[in-house]
Amino acid sequence: MPAAGRASDTRAFLPRQKDKTPVQTFAERFDTTTASRTKFEPEAVLLQDQGLWPGLRLEEWRGSGGEMPETVLFQHGVMLHHEALTSARIHWSGHRPVTGDFAPGSFGIFPAGLSYSGHARGRWRGVVLGLTPGLVQAVSSSPGARTVELVPGNGIRDGFVWQASLALAADIREGYPGGAIYGESIAVALAAYLRRHHAADPRLQVERIEAGDALRRRVQQFILDQLQEKLTLAEMAAFVQLDVYSFARWFKRAFGMPPHRYLMAARIARARTLLLRTELSLVEIALQCGFSSQSHLSSAFRRFAGIAPGSYRARGRE
Repeated sequence: MPAAGRASDTRAFLPRQKDKTPVQTFAERFDTTTASRTKFEPEAVLLQDQGLWPGLRLEEWRGSGGEMPETVLFQHGVMLHHEALTSARIHWSGHRPVTGDFAPGSFGIFPAGLSYSGHARGRWRGVVLGLTPGLVQAVSSSPGARTVELVPGNGIRDGFVWQASLALAADIREGYPGGAIYGESIAVALAAYLRRHHAADPRLQVERIEAGDALRRRVQQFILDQLQEKLTLAEMAAFVQLDVYSFARWFKRAFGMPPHRYLMAARIARARTLLLRTELSLVEIALQCGFSSQSHLSSAFRRFAGIAPGSYRARGRE
């Protein structure tokens, strides 16, 4: 990742207003010079997720170039450049140095456990993704698959990685309207894509799972039984003893839509029933259907049904 400057006084999720308390980044590194574990210190953290996605974190940073002391990351880092640096030279251990510009629309991959150093010039702004090695490893359905080694690089252009990061950032800014499982689904797809296209061994074996009626009914009932919980993609996959990537592919084939969309549709369907058949308050209905709050229920209900929950209840009783 680029060198970092002083910490910022910008609070995550809010407009760029000043506050006495700087936002501390999630991103940690091991400084081989001082043999110490420390956090990066960008000039400003403009956006920060709430830690709802297993295995993936996202922040937007602003900073300046400078020297990059020899560093080892604990997570795989993907740095997407929204504003260009004049130039940068990065040297990963065991690889030839990479020299060039941080061009807007490109990104760099900084694999976990692989030391790097370098220097850069100019100011920059970009989205920083941190993926745990466990998430990237988990998308291999083979129990004996060897450790995934991402290939380091900078100035990479890949539309899928770019669009996935924008979708995750938008989800944070909008307050997670689809629930945590929406971002988790994107995180799994992104990890699988990096495993396929940006790893030393791009081969990814995916189990061929038949979309049988019995398995489909089991999963459907599991989801209905867990609707009031914060159900994750990993929990659904574990229920049928599959890795998350294989499960997501099977689910879309079996149900005709991705898990996060099906889960939201099921929550809305239950909310419709409770609105018409019970006297429960909107807050109680929201909690029984797995929504974090009444406002979360209201915004999701409007998107799916085109009407507010209260109005839907009133019309249904006319």
